[in-house]
Amino acid sequence: MTNKGKRHTHKKSDLVDAIIKMRVEKGLSRLTIMNFLMKDMGFAQSYAYELLRDAQAESDARAVQNFGEDLKEDIERFEQLYEKSMINKNLREAREVLKEIAKLKGHYTERLQIDGNLNHTISIIKLNGPPEDGTTD
Repeated sequence: MTNKGKRHTHKKSDLVDAIIKMRVEKGLSRLTIMNFLMKDMGFAQSYAYELLRDAQAESDARAVQNFGEDLKEDIERFEQLYEKSMINKNLREAREVLKEIAKLKGHYTERLQIDGNLNHTISIIKLNGPPEDGTTD
């Protein structure tokens, strides 16, 4: 219990973690969290916005960190699939796995372009890297 005249305080980092948890685990909207911070917690609107902004920045930073580790794990899994495909002499599967590894490593991107006629689908492959003639796009 706090002394008379002193407010209950929460560490800002704890509040940011709680907001991230509300967004990720409970799926609450920013508006719902904003109302909770202002009405239930008694924070001013400006501070509630600041907390939401900090929570978004923290969430983005965590996602970037986790993305790199997840990408490494995915590439390792695909490499294991490639090895199994080569052992089983399944060259078609091995080729498809190599394509996926190349996509994950960022060597090229593949996108599908669908026109108005649903019977036609065009696969467009763009190689990522420096242009061969030395010019920039």
